[in-house]
Amino acid sequence: MIRQEDQWRAGRRVMHQLLSGSNLEVYAGMQELESVEMLRRYLLEPNLWFAHNYRHATSVLYRIVMGYPLNKPRAQLADYQRVTIECVTSINGSYVDFFPLLSQLPYFMQPWRRFWAEMGAFHHSVFYDWWTPIRAAVKIGSAPPSFVRDVLLHPDVNFSGDDEEAMYLATSVMAAGGDNTRMTMNVFTMALFTRPEVQLRVREEVDRVSTEGESLRLPRMSDLSAMPYVATVIKGVLRWRPTVPIVPPHQLTEHLESDGYFIPASTSFLINSIGVSSEFDDAHAFRPERWTNSSGASPTSGVLEAAVAFAWDNILALLNLALPKLQPGHVVPQGCPGYGKHWPAYVPASSSDSRSPCPMVNALANHGILPHDGRNIAFTDLHAMVRKCFNFAPSFSFFASQFAANFMNKSYWTDRFDLADLSLHANNAIEHDASLTRHDVALVPDQGKPDQELVQELLHQATGKANDGTAQLTPADLSKALSKRRAEAKRTNPAYSETRFHNFFGSANSSTMLTIFGGLIKDLTPMLTEERFPEDWEPRVFHRYGLAMAQFNGLVLQLERKVDAKKFE
Repeated sequence: MIRQEDQWRAGRRVMHQLLSGSNLEVYAGMQELESVEMLRRYLLEPNLWFAHNYRHATSVLYRIVMGYPLNKPRAQLADYQRVTIECVTSINGSYVDFFPLLSQLPYFMQPWRRFWAEMGAFHHSVFYDWWTPIRAAVKIGSAPPSFVRDVLLHPDVNFSGDDEEAMYLATSVMAAGGDNTRMTMNVFTMALFTRPEVQLRVREEVDRVSTEGESLRLPRMSDLSAMPYVATVIKGVLRWRPTVPIVPPHQLTEHLESDGYFIPASTSFLINSIGVSSEFDDAHAFRPERWTNSSGASPTSGVLEAAVAFAWDNILALLNLALPKLQPGHVVPQGCPGYGKHWPAYVPASSSDSRSPCPMVNALANHGILPHDGRNIAFTDLHAMVRKCFNFAPSFSFFASQFAANFMNKSYWTDRFDLADLSLHANNAIEHDASLTRHDVALVPDQGKPDQELVQELLHQATGKANDGTAQLTPADLSKALSKRRAEAKRTNPAYSETRFHNFFGSANSSTMLTIFGGLIKDLTPMLTEERFPEDWEPRVFHRYGLAMAQFNGLVLQLERKVDAKKFE
């Protein structure tokens, strides 16, 4: 389904603009708008709730892709749904899928061909009827803002495909995305049928959010952090009945080393969603409480956003394997601070400025890319700047920023924070003991400044050599440094705490030194000692979609598995 051809690359290039993380807030608003119409239809025709779910899912995508509110009769919606179902159920449904040479036989020797040709003609006619009025509106200049108007058919984008390719690109997005959402909404409804007590509790939580303040209102995406039980139900639905039982195979285009395994190019991967989702006690039961901790709260209040981020990240990781890498000098996008390796002026933090335990985030403030005082920062701005300036995948930077908002009990979408808020020392937060650049918070409460002695000790442990002959940290160096630091922290800090999550996070911090900075001591020195971008520097990650979690976690596990603090106790 995905081919390494120029035609496919052209489609992926324009699709990136549709799926980029910066559009999430806009899409959330469209979902909320279309939800009102869905609720109205529930009241008018409750027996057709499943049809209203499909209309809602298609309406959201129709607004995003085409720009208009959906105004299609039920018959046209039924035809569109039929296209999706036939497309999915026909995969591997022909001998030709297994024996492609059969397609080269003369037509009269292919009795199956008529069936598939008629199906293709029907699909084309359905897509054409939806596409033609939108294309005409764009051509005469009357179309509202949309993916089709502003990206696919915009003259500055230079999409290389013809009109028919553009039609299939736009309409297939709606077909695939709308049907998955519809099925998930249907499963949610059926899940509540099986557990009426869950439905009652969900309703109570939604009512509480909707009646806060002086007037009644509908819940919004930004309210999800205040609805922990709803979050557990969403997570339970996604596990209970996966909408895509078998994820279509993906094939490596180059060799891959991950988690100690060597996987050769051309290997195909098939993900069994049902098998993964069945690895739970009493797997066939819908039990959202399995996602609730002992205090009765959801351990991940942003579960919906997190689920989307992980799925999104896997897609980007695969695309990184398939697409050409960025060229040196063009890693930071044009228009962003740091483009062309030119960074804004560095101004050290003053005693009144707020700073975090993270050198990279602090550097953004020290260079004025985030507010220099480190205060009143939007989580969405943190996500955008971390992504652009360090070339993290948008899924990665979104997940990290959303995680920070969650442990502060704030909304990623609407709230703000000070950098010092990242210093919260808790089991569900990111600040941890045995940091390689800070003494433990019990010993040094101000985590906004690096400890120069610790930093120098780390830098002097480098045993590797870069291509230019300069010193370079290796994975073995960092595993050893982590081992020594954890042993030292246990000896010197009576309040020392250690969890598997914090150990993993410590190894993740170390892994950024190897990925974003390539382990190069000459680049790590200004970043770790002064929290300053090196001169003439850009991230060492050249992946087209940035460093994805799926690619990064293999290195994190490699480091953590080789940590052995007992050797230094």
